Amino acid sequence: MAQYILHRLMQMVVVLLVLSLFCFFLLHSLPGNPVLTILGEDATQEEITQLTQELGLDRPLPVQYFSWLGE
Repeated sequence: MAQYILHRLMQMVVVLLVLSLFCFFLLHSLPGNPVLTILGEDATQEEITQLTQELGLDRPLPVQYFSWLGE
């Protein structure tokens, strides 16, 4: 019985990991720029660059994913 529970828990971890990957890449595939949505269309390039760095959107996708997963 303990082996069955352990097996099911391992399956649950894999399913949660796959679902989190799907959600993350689905969010990144949406059209538009979240920085422009936050700041508005009249934002300066300096403001856009600063907020992009603050949100971590300038980092590679794997780094963004693990940061998103940790939060």
